[in-house]
Amino acid sequence: MLRHMDTTQRLQRDQVRVASTRFLRVRPLVVCAGALLNGALLGTSNAPRAQVFAVGGVLAAAIVFFALESFVLRRREVTERWLFCSLLATAAALACAASLTGGVGSPLLPILLAPAAVGALAFGRTASAHLVIGASAALIVLVFASPPLAPSVPADRHAAMGAVSLLVTLALVWLATTGIGEAHGRVALALDRMRRGVIDEAALRAKEAEALGARVAHELRNPLTAAKALVQLVGRADLPDKDAKRLSVALEEMERMERTLSDYLSLARPLTDVNPERVDVGAVLDGTAALVEARARETGVRVVVEAPAALRVLADPRRIREALLNLCLNGIAAMRDGGELTLSAQQNGTLALIHVVDQGSGMSAEVAAHIGEKFAPSTSGGSGLGLLLVKSVARMHGGALHVQSEPGHGTRMTLELPCEPNTTGLT
Repeated sequence: MLRHMDTTQRLQRDQVRVASTRFLRVRPLVVCAGALLNGALLGTSNAPRAQVFAVGGVLAAAIVFFALESFVLRRREVTERWLFCSLLATAAALACAASLTGGVGSPLLPILLAPAAVGALAFGRTASAHLVIGASAALIVLVFASPPLAPSVPADRHAAMGAVSLLVTLALVWLATTGIGEAHGRVALALDRMRRGVIDEAALRAKEAEALGARVAHELRNPLTAAKALVQLVGRADLPDKDAKRLSVALEEMERMERTLSDYLSLARPLTDVNPERVDVGAVLDGTAALVEARARETGVRVVVEAPAALRVLADPRRIREALLNLCLNGIAAMRDGGELTLSAQQNGTLALIHVVDQGSGMSAEVAAHIGEKFAPSTSGGSGLGLLLVKSVARMHGGALHVQSEPGHGTRMTLELPCEPNTTGLT
């Protein structure tokens, strides 16, 4: 997050520096045109010659300063400090010219707003912007509060000089606004390109990591299967109770590892492998019950199926069977002292609700909240990948997985899937 902020600020500073350099290079043309027009208007009036020469001297000095600044900036880019000092010097010169042309009634007074506006655009909400705006405001207050150094310009020239001053102010603000606005637009485009690049790189790395993980899982499962077979073979021999118990523990751990690898491989299978077709929910429930019957008998669990009539979903049958098998195995694992595992389904509007209910130890609200996360805490001691697979299958079919559980009162897992269009079933 901090690195992203640093990059953004650096890009903004660079682009604003480029835009400010262009502004200061073009500024002499606008100021020179305005100064020549106002000088001509004042010089052809009946204003005192001393006032004409004084105002002309200030404007000429400003033009020379801007021209030299523009010449120097042809070979380099402006720094923040340079722009800050240039805007302050401009504001001071303009305040002096305003005082020489009548002070509070000067037609040059509007141009004092230009340095403040340019500073606000270039520096944003920073101390530099506040100082430029504050200095410009202080100079305006000083012009209002102090007696003018010379009388106001003649009335027949006042309106024309005021109009020129407004046009110069608008031109300077327009130059700054367009230039710095374009700079911020370039920053946004650069950041967008960077963001897309990071996302693409992350997606590529995730894909590579997924492929590598699947390959590693395949490579591990083969030797694990061989080791499991050897342990089972040795376990058939007549061994002392102590050794037989050790082999039994080793076999259970191998089976747990095997389940984890199988869950991971199912989860790593690309989403493009989904092949939807009409699936009879009742037939899937019966088939799943037959698959887990042997495992359930070993732990004293009775499997009950309440198959619905004519309830169908449009789904990948292999994926749905994998999801239900994981839910059933979790339910059986939760009933260490036996119990009843109930498989049922019902239609609720356009949704098919498939329930897997166990009479196990249940789980706390904290554990239930993390269901479907990788390696989330589990009452059965599993890796959490199985329920992550179930949640993934539900999402890829446009459904969801819901959990209702309470410690000591069992758990109800509900797989929610969209019904096949125009299907009928239980309500």
